[in-house]
Amino acid sequence: MNPQDVLASLHRAGHRPRLAGYSALDRYFKVKGTPTHLWIQSTAELVDLARLFEGLEYPGLEGVEAALSLEDTRIYFLTPHTPPPHPLLALTHDPSRDAFQAPDALYPLLRSPTLALSTPFTLTDALTCAVLLSRYPYTPPPTLPTLMPSPRPAIETQAATLSLILTGQTPWHGLALLSRTEALPRLWPPLARLRDVHHVKDYHPEGSVWEHTLEALKHRKRPDLLLSLAILLHDIGKPDAVPHGTNRFHLHANIGARIARTFLRDLGFPSSLQDDVAFLVRYHMLPGALPRIPPQSIAEILSSPLFPVLLELYRCDLSSTFRGPQPYYQACRAYRSFLKARRNPFRDPRLRRLIKLYVE
Repeated sequence: MNPQDVLASLHRAGHRPRLAGYSALDRYFKVKGTPTHLWIQSTAELVDLARLFEGLEYPGLEGVEAALSLEDTRIYFLTPHTPPPHPLLALTHDPSRDAFQAPDALYPLLRSPTLALSTPFTLTDALTCAVLLSRYPYTPPPTLPTLMPSPRPAIETQAATLSLILTGQTPWHGLALLSRTEALPRLWPPLARLRDVHHVKDYHPEGSVWEHTLEALKHRKRPDLLLSLAILLHDIGKPDAVPHGTNRFHLHANIGARIARTFLRDLGFPSSLQDDVAFLVRYHMLPGALPRIPPQSIAEILSSPLFPVLLELYRCDLSSTFRGPQPYYQACRAYRSFLKARRNPFRDPRLRRLIKLYVE
């Protein structure tokens, strides 16, 4: 079953499904890609949903009546008549008629280049506005409201929000808002600590580890969740790294892999995604040394279907330092030489696809 099947089932049963909230805004602004989450509004009651869909879940989130997990998308069925956390999320889209519906007062907000921020400004408001800035063509107002004392949103809400931020076209805008309003340390302290670790300007003229991370996100070729999480967390170990000789951040990749896994586990991300991100963080320095390492000594790592993603992570990391791309091209040549030496190197369909996307 896919999201279109869910909408079709509701439509056939006469429950008038509509895309709501971020899903309607994605359609309005023509956001491309498979959504990680989908919000649906309909006339179906809980008993109707239970009859239509096996495996229905009841996550207990505010404004969500039930949820359904598909292979790549988690669907939220919204509770009727619940006010959205931001006026823009009142937009709905009827896929059967390809028509949008919203209060008249919403359209000036939709067309404004500046995002309206609510007051009082809570952690939920901060997360909502971070998504809106990351996915849609808005800029924040010059003056940001003061963050009010408020409870942290549910863990599942935090994970869904982080996914939406990172799969947007401009996640650095949303993450910068969380940092500027001081929502970041209250939500995700391991990320906030990156702001206090400063780089040597000779190697990282872009600034602190946090500024470097935001800059690296700007160099993605596509807003893929796995790659984006790896970029976000690739230097998460630097605040805990201990200098060793001339290496100021000794073993930061090993430390970071452990912290990244814990961070994602605490947010409820799938264990398979935790493993993949930890692999990418653990080995994110390896491509730079690849031309100097005997391939047979790291054959298991090079054989991983994730290695093309690792090369793309390296390219983004390198590009954010304003150095030239030559080390990345050297790593790609060394990797292609390894693949040619393997027997049937392209027999894995996933590997073929990732090589086409990321390896130059």
